[in-house]
Amino acid sequence: MITSISPLVAEFIYTPVVNYAIQQNRIPIVRNLVLENTTEKDLHELKITLTSEPEFVYSWEHRLETLPPNQKIELEVKDLKLSAKFLSELTERLSGELNLKVFSNNELLAQQFYSVDVLAYDQWNGIGVLPEILAAFVTPNHPEIAKVLQTAATILERWTGNPSFDGYQSLSPDRVKKQMGAIFEAIASLQLVYCAPPASFENTGQRLRTCDTIFAHKLSTCIDTALLYASCIEAIGLAPLLIVLKGHAFGIHPSKRICSGMILVANFARKNHAKQKIFKSDHA
Repeated sequence: MITSISPLVAEFIYTPVVNYAIQQNRIPIVRNLVLENTTEKDLHELKITLTSEPEFVYSWEHRLETLPPNQKIELEVKDLKLSAKFLSELTERLSGELNLKVFSNNELLAQQFYSVDVLAYDQWNGIGVLPEILAAFVTPNHPEIAKVLQTAATILERWTGNPSFDGYQSLSPDRVKKQMGAIFEAIASLQLVYCAPPASFENTGQRLRTCDTIFAHKLSTCIDTALLYASCIEAIGLAPLLIVLKGHAFGIHPSKRICSGMILVANFARKNHAKQKIFKSDHA
């Protein structure tokens, strides 16, 4: 975004949405800040600051001795830090702002505000901005995951005589598929009921149910269940993928060379119904 904040022109490229997952993954929300002196005289003793309202970032400051006339300078803003405490405790979306100020000789020279959506800790913004941050909601170390794996181990033992989740160690594509299938059946046995996402006022993205919320209420959306499935898959040492389509999402295990080109897709259908499909792939 290029804005004129006379006597300066500011090129400010930033991410217009923040949440706890972005903070935990240390993703910089300001990618570029360029200031141009549009006057015919030097600007001296410049102080450039960034703050926010509410205080979801810590204040940032940069000092510059002189900016010559009709000259530009690019500033490094990657060390602007998001507040983990603020974002982890936020339960509803807020409309926030970044406040850019430029001082010269301790007098305010220019000021500009930039809108930011500050999301709840359990909220994903959708595919519009940083869709890959959805992977941050895969939680293989969540205590509830062990309950699913215990049930799945019983199923796996009944199928194969061996309850061990040994990941890829066996080098057997059939063993990998049976581990995934046992987890699928364990989740299906929870008899989760499809329920619309938790109430919010968003047009894009959605609130996500964590593992403990799913277990407590037995309610989930397709994306909630896909995240639960991916969490279990990762917990046993396999590498899951999340696929998001228009109006639907599911977890898969990508094809490996040891899996003879087969991709197992756990497609958790809606309204308390689950299906398992195997698709042929030409790619290893």
